[in-house]
Amino acid sequence: MEGSPKSVGGDFYCDNNQLMSLEGAPQSVGGGFDCHNNQLIHFEGFPPLYDKTKDIHCGKNPVYEIYSLYRVIECVEWLNEEEVINYKDQYGNFLDKYKKK
Repeated sequence: MEGSPKSVGGDFYCDNNQLMSLEGAPQSVGGGFDCHNNQLIHFEGFPPLYDKTKDIHCGKNPVYEIYSLYRVIECVEWLNEEEVINYKDQYGNFLDKYKKK
């Protein structure tokens, strides 16, 4: 997400972009975070300063299945850090097969 601002006081939208990573996203978001309909397989790069009372819209991404189990970003971050699930092995071929051309 080259060119993203470092901080956003309100909602941040990066939906419908075929993103495979959130790296380069703002470091601080004061509102909701909308990254739905991309190719996200993890939450690496998610803003560390985020108002956790606001919504995260991440449907239509491979990572959504896991996020929907917990609905809190901390659980997904823990799964990423501990490498409980190897997203690349699990979803790598899936993404290549269904990637929009």
